[in-house]
Amino acid sequence: MVTYPLFTTSEMVRQLEGSSPALFLDASKGQFSPYFAWDRIIPVPGMHGTFSRSVEGIWQGLKIIDGQIDFSLFNAKKVRKRRVLDYPSTRFLHGGKNIDLVMAREVLYKPAYRWMFEHLVFPVFREKIYGSAEEGTQIYCFDVDCNADVTDSSSSFSHASFLTDLINEELERRNGWA
Repeated sequence: MVTYPLFTTSEMVRQLEGSSPALFLDASKGQFSPYFAWDRIIPVPGMHGTFSRSVEGIWQGLKIIDGQIDFSLFNAKKVRKRRVLDYPSTRFLHGGKNIDLVMAREVLYKPAYRWMFEHLVFPVFREKIYGSAEEGTQIYCFDVDCNADVTDSSSSFSHASFLTDLINEELERRNGWA
């Protein structure tokens, strides 16, 4: 019986730990983190032939602040958040066009994170997750953010919620439900 992974918050993890056998994936660390700098290169959506070391490098590099973007972040080993005063009004560059935060999540962040997960996260990690779920182990994905609604621009989108979606998509495909 397949047990589908669930998105949760870091606060809930503290309550869930020890209550039953489960696998907890902290998406704020290691290969699941958008901040993880890879030796390989992640294609930058909307910029054919341009690559980044991290998903966060793409996100911060294409964020428009004071009319400027910062392509140098594509090659940075460590990427700092570039803050804006009015988060919901944050703008990004995609394919030469200025886009809003919610659209940027759909056309920049999600494709870059999906590519990273499918091509760079070690297959043994992915298979451990899929195998555990297929054996009935409950999996919880979490990170520092708790916003699982990609259309909610009031706060940062949780990449753990998207990681949960990616894992569940693959489980559905593998089990003939997709």
